[in-house]
Amino acid sequence: MALSYKLHHSETMHVITLLGKWRGQLLTRANMARQDTPLVSVDDYEQHALRVLPRSAADFYRCGAGDEFTLRLNSLAFKRLRIRPRVMVDVSRRDCSVTVLGSKVLFPAGISPTSMQRLAHPDGECATAQALLSTSSIEEVAAAAPNTIKWFQLYIYKDRSVTQSLVERAERSGYKALVLTVDSAVFGMRRPDLKNAFSLPSHLRLANFNSDMNLSSGSSGLKEYVNGLYDQTVTWRDILWLKSITKLPIILKGILTAEDAVIGADLGAAAILVSNHGGRQLDGVPATVSEILARLFETDSGGGDDDDGDDGDDDGDDDDDDDDDDDDDDDDGGDDDGDGR
Repeated sequence: MALSYKLHHSETMHVITLLGKWRGQLLTRANMARQDTPLVSVDDYEQHALRVLPRSAADFYRCGAGDEFTLRLNSLAFKRLRIRPRVMVDVSRRDCSVTVLGSKVLFPAGISPTSMQRLAHPDGECATAQALLSTSSIEEVAAAAPNTIKWFQLYIYKDRSVTQSLVERAERSGYKALVLTVDSAVFGMRRPDLKNAFSLPSHLRLANFNSDMNLSSGSSGLKEYVNGLYDQTVTWRDILWLKSITKLPIILKGILTAEDAVIGADLGAAAILVSNHGGRQLDGVPATVSEILARLFETDSGGGDDDDGDDGDDDGDDDDDDDDDDDDDDDDGGDDDGDGR
């Protein structure tokens, strides 16, 4: 037997109110449970960040250039690797340390140049250095992590005095090497940033350029930085100029071919970082953990070919945006230079 009961208006409103309260309590509990759930993997941290960050900041960290093919390829390349475990080996004493440019590193991994960290946390790069285009200055990051190995990432700018000033500040602050990004003469076209009209929030500035560039009042500095500093005429000859103004070892970041690796070594580079800029610059290039490394190892052992060093096109994308959330191979970490890329 079916029963029916017609609610009066006041009763209906009471039920709706109760349902609303119950729904609110359930959502609150769900949110508390989600926040109390420990983050135990990189993917957990990424998904949590995407939930809590403003969309423009989340997209800036997450997105790649063009169709994001290379961005996806970077992850897929690692998934194709397989581990061949050897058993019955004494592992009671384990040592993962390596020596990089004369410094002992306890574990062969580090934080690659990673920009705009204060979009996610007030302490930005300083917090990361304790645990790097930078919203914390060279000096602030150095002071926050005095007993760590820090490399300073930079570009060669139109105004060479800006580059030289950054190099001198890095030397005074105790950085152990310079990481010169060489794959960014033309900016990658990152569509989410374009759709979001990404810019620095008004309370953030490009910390390393407050004294080195003339910023208009109330500006984030991003537009002036992009339009005024980057030099599209940089060539291999500029490596020699950089070597002439510093005694720090120079690491070339953004090498993807054996030919360019050979040229860099011939010009005196101390090391290279095999990097596709995290898929944020030129879409369609190979993943760093791929045939690139095999080709470079062949070259290092004498099996590679040299050439005259002529460059191809830096970026097939439109010149539209401004670092780099990077998928480097074997970066030992360090401060980014404050470029917002």
